[in-house]
Amino acid sequence: MIEAMLGPTMNYSVAYWKNAKTLEEAQENKLNLIARKLNLSPGMKVLDLGCGWGVLAKYLATHFEVSVVGCTLGQEGAKYARSRCEGLPVEIIIKDYRDLGFYQEFDRIVGNEILEHVGIKNYREFFGLAKQYLKDDGLILVGVGGLDSSLHFRVDELTDKYIFPNVMNPCISDITKASEELLVMEDWHNFGFDYYTTQMAWLENFKKTWPSLSSTDPKYDAEFYRIYEFHMNYGAAAFRARRVQCWQIVFSKKGYPKGYQSER
Repeated sequence: MIEAMLGPTMNYSVAYWKNAKTLEEAQENKLNLIARKLNLSPGMKVLDLGCGWGVLAKYLATHFEVSVVGCTLGQEGAKYARSRCEGLPVEIIIKDYRDLGFYQEFDRIVGNEILEHVGIKNYREFFGLAKQYLKDDGLILVGVGGLDSSLHFRVDELTDKYIFPNVMNPCISDITKASEELLVMEDWHNFGFDYYTTQMAWLENFKKTWPSLSSTDPKYDAEFYRIYEFHMNYGAAAFRARRVQCWQIVFSKKGYPKGYQSER
């Protein structure tokens, strides 16, 4: 079902729709945007926290000649990622990011839509560990769906119960307070409306493939359909109404040498 919904890129995060006409093009745009913001050079070592199915790790290793260590808690996701990245300088490890215990440092660190699953009370530790794993002249990119105000809802109950247990959206101050005096914020990019377009594309894929899914597996019943349809419509509406934003934030450890140039 996930493959049918997400399409061939298997990218379960916001797409970047600038100059894109299809979901696949927009997801390719997003991967390229992350790479450009990280200012990669061949031979660099990248740590991908919450690497999912290895989509970003494969893209960076293939197109930018870097080596990647991907960290995930998902057994099936790790299996898929290892198969996807076979033959590339990519290592996928199954561990909590707090238990990595690295003795090496990385040129770049990326955490694309991991903060929603970290928990706000753990943000300080998250940024502290990221700083510990980063070289002095390195960069960290964090992608996250967030809120303008702490007064808005932080947890969508249906999503928490059926889709992503314990998910939580931060507000701006949660991130700034957790990272202050640890890292230098170099860039903050908001393209929240793009998540509305992404959700609508996923929903279209889901509806197109539903007849074949529901006829081949009994777990795909009417209740399952209603839950996923509501989840995607509800999420899309929140992004369209701009109650929820989508941020990519770039940090350096001590201030990027000669200044950081933003990419869009």
